[in-house]
Amino acid sequence: MVGTIRQDQRDGVAIIALSQPPLNTLTAQMRRDLDQALAQAMTDPDVTAIVLHGLCDRSARGLSAGLDLREAEAGFAPPQMADICRRIEQSETPVVVVMHGVTLGAGAELALAAHARLATGEASIGFPDVIMGLCPGAGGTQRLPRFLGVQGALDLLLSQHPRPLRSRQLRALIDRLVPEDDDPEAAGIALARSLAADVAAGGSLRRSCDLREGLADFAANSSAIATRRAQVATSANIAGARIVDCVEAACLLPFEAGLAFEAVAFEDLLASDVSRSLRHATFAERRTANMPDLVGVTPRAIKQVALVGGGVAAANLAVAFLEAGLPVVQFERSDAALSAVRERVTAGQAVLVRAGRLTPEAATAQIARWQGTTQLSDLAGADLLIEAVADTLSTKQQVMAALACAARVRAGHDIRSA
Repeated sequence: MVGTIRQDQRDGVAIIALSQPPLNTLTAQMRRDLDQALAQAMTDPDVTAIVLHGLCDRSARGLSAGLDLREAEAGFAPPQMADICRRIEQSETPVVVVMHGVTLGAGAELALAAHARLATGEASIGFPDVIMGLCPGAGGTQRLPRFLGVQGALDLLLSQHPRPLRSRQLRALIDRLVPEDDDPEAAGIALARSLAADVAAGGSLRRSCDLREGLADFAANSSAIATRRAQVATSANIAGARIVDCVEAACLLPFEAGLAFEAVAFEDLLASDVSRSLRHATFAERRTANMPDLVGVTPRAIKQVALVGGGVAAANLAVAFLEAGLPVVQFERSDAALSAVRERVTAGQAVLVRAGRLTPEAATAQIARWQGTTQLSDLAGADLLIEAVADTLSTKQQVMAALACAARVRAGHDIRSA
């Protein structure tokens, strides 16, 4: 085993397994280890074929989930995924990739660069780059249209969701579908030996860069590009437009020029404010799910909720809390306003009754737990206070100051607001 890679050799077939579960993320260390393992296998005279997979650990969820975008701020250290993919594609030694689980982003680009691909029945592939305001950066926009055509490639590149490789739309991406009872690694070795035998007999390898099937219908591809370009034109996320541009480049430019075009787009997007913001928001959301300070902390019991304000949003919150079984006390400035709030709450319940989510009897029992008040002091007994005033910032600040006084009556501390 070399770092994040496990290596084996069986009768002339080198087996390279990504071994950094559960995601097999293509970190800088894994890229170095993978590049070294490939170079070693490709220069070994005893190796006639290579099988690459992520099956060495049952906890691995797929071949790879792609790059670790936390490395983006300091810049991705070499080797770059584009260079690794090009090494695989240009290899004279056949490279077969076995795909299982979910293969995403740069992991999918790695698979597309191979000379053949196998997939298990549940395997899926996706390009979530656009979610982060990015386009693929290792040849995905150039190789995918060669397999699927422009329409199929853009459907996958812009969808944000993985799709099953066994589907009719994506079947062109894989050479064989591994039967459920077969060993995927053994199937990969068998296919690799078959390719090696073809090469030994004078045959040539099928390289993705040389494919033309998906690019043959110029009129259909041009129409698909125009349609997609119009669809993404109004999006604040500029990545969609750049992906369309890159796929168009695959149709118009030589392969090497298309790769260079994609590389520029990737670097531009990586440095853009849009991508920086989307990456920051994503990582911040992930951190909230992993906060050491909260380990072992028992959540505070919520037995009553207080709402300040009576607009549509506040009424919808009241309906939700009542449906969850919590008593609600709701503040408004006048009895007339409170009467309007109650009507909004009962109207919200009526929608749930018509949808079959709530019985009339349950609605009656829930509204009995709703209390309206014009006195902020009545909110002091609540475990959760929510300000939902649809007004100016100064009004909100006044309300929060008053709520702080009401809260101190019971809790002994002030309220902090964002």
